[in-house]
Amino acid sequence: GTRNIALGYAAADGFDAESDNIAIGYDAIGGAVAGAEKTIAIGNYTLDALTSGDNNIAIGYEALTYCTTGGSNIAIGNYAINNMDAESHNIAIGYTALGGVINGAEYNIAIGNEALLDTTTGDFNVAIGYQASQQNETGEYNVALGYNAHLNITGTSSNTLIGSNAGKGQSGSAGGHDN
Repeated sequence: GTRNIALGYAAADGFDAESDNIAIGYDAIGGAVAGAEKTIAIGNYTLDALTSGDNNIAIGYEALTYCTTGGSNIAIGNYAINNMDAESHNIAIGYTALGGVINGAEYNIAIGNEALLDTTTGDFNVAIGYQASQQNETGEYNVALGYNAHLNITGTSSNTLIGSNAGKGQSGSAGGHDN
């Protein structure tokens, strides 16, 4: 490949024809890479399982660490999006933001420590604040803004919750708002 930068033990050690990547840290982009391009990994074990996902940005210890084929993800913070493999188009900023076992969840935005932590399959969620929408596993189209907003809710969809503890413990299915 061309136009690659690698710094650190085993950083980008699987590159052959890949181009336009930056890998800084122990085992950053250290997987059996077969086509991943235009990717930035800064931190030990960032994107270390990547095989073919393009356009990812991972900054922080083990950020996007299990990502193999997922693309166009942004993970900033230690353990941010650290437990997904093939999902794409997620943004997580904060310690363990979107850091749970993801199994299909895409198009999510999590900003804040532990925001959207338990999300598995839920798509199109926005959570901003410490533990915002933390336990939302399957819910979709939710907006949670504030400390603990939408906390302890596992599967509701189409909710807008604004404010500290807004909707905390809410149950039901869809279409609510609390501010």
